Amino acid sequence: MGLTQTQPLSKMNILKMVKTKENEKLYTHFNITNSIYKC
Repeated sequence: MGLTQTQPLSKMNILKMVKTKENEKLYTHFNITNSIYKC
């Protein structure tokens, strides 16, 4: 994956990433992660 680990992903960046069904799975994962860590 081409995700940058040096800076936190904002919801806008994730939304821009979600273009395909494959990325929707990633978006769901990030939603769960955000709920846990509450950035």
